[in-house]
Amino acid sequence: MRLARPVKYEELYCFSFNPKLDKEEREQGWLLIDLSEEYERMGLPDNYWQLSDVNREYRVCDSYPTELYVPKSATAHIIVGSSKFRSRRRFPALSYYCRESHASICRSSQPLSGFSARCLEDEQMLQAIRKANPGSDFVYVVDTRPKLNAMANRAAGKGYENEDNYSNIKFQFIGIENIHVMRNSLQKMLEGKPFCYAQQ
Repeated sequence: MRLARPVKYEELYCFSFNPKLDKEEREQGWLLIDLSEEYERMGLPDNYWQLSDVNREYRVCDSYPTELYVPKSATAHIIVGSSKFRSRRRFPALSYYCRESHASICRSSQPLSGFSARCLEDEQMLQAIRKANPGSDFVYVVDTRPKLNAMANRAAGKGYENEDNYSNIKFQFIGIENIHVMRNSLQKMLEGKPFCYAQQ
């Protein structure tokens, strides 16, 4: 509980996180929190969102919990189809809901769209998210990578959402460097060495 409000930056969770967990340790981690209780605390409205067990026994995505909140209009067919279109099968799933504004944040990985591929189920999934946010006429799709990195990934079969295929979305790149650059910066900070972050 004390570390939920750290006094020093060294107490932040990112400095103690160990990603090398086996399946049993990972499952123990999901037992530390009651997902239904957490979303109830956020004030999640039942008429727009539902708890889905489509990922039961990690059948769809091995890096997601077995139960996730998704838009009520997203069927299992849409979720599985969307997952096949995204890197590591990480389909859009609810991460945060704001009771005051009724806005939500969903998380997913980059699409495997390459230069021209599209996926109707993924397009339907984003529309389901828009419908679950009745206060907005569009969905912001935020890609945390620099645009140049995302464009280079297209040559490797990955990519980003093509706005021509999705209705009512606004697309934005944020420009955070790739995980290797970020990990190197974190390592230097942990070692107490100065480091420089240069955006290209």
